Amino acid sequence: MHALIYRIKRLFGARRRRRQATMMAQADSARDRGDLLEAASLYDSVARAYPTDVGAWGQLGNMSKDVGDFARARAAYLKALALAPQSSDLHLQLGHLAKLTGERNEAIRCYRKALELDPSNAGARLELGLVSQAEISEADGAPDVAFAASLVFHRLTMFMSRRPS
Repeated sequence: MHALIYRIKRLFGARRRRRQATMMAQADSARDRGDLLEAASLYDSVARAYPTDVGAWGQLGNMSKDVGDFARARAAYLKALALAPQSSDLHLQLGHLAKLTGERNEAIRCYRKALELDPSNAGARLELGLVSQAEISEADGAPDVAFAASLVFHRLTMFMSRRPS
């Protein structure tokens, strides 16, 4: 009897994993086509159906950030971080979001955490350098050119990624 129950659980588990993989593939395809709103919706469906899927929550955060839905992006990143607090990449992405919303101190905190978790995280090192340089410029009374430039670059990158090929 126990063997039968084990086989049934295993069968349903395999089906569930295949369904999850199919849903993620559809969301990834929409992202790769540049249909960020559709991708966000699909990642949202995966995240809600499989609430422990860190990848779905992270991608939902990325897509939401890229379409300008910063509150949804923050909620998704925080959910992903609750599931995987040691993820350097998630801290990096949360730092990008903080930078986009003008929260410099939060961006610095996130970039530092990303580097603490993975000292080889080049993106976190670069962003921390840009944000820190902006702080130094501001302390000297110089215009905040480095921070503004990195913000414009990130927004331009987001805009270009939304344009159809």
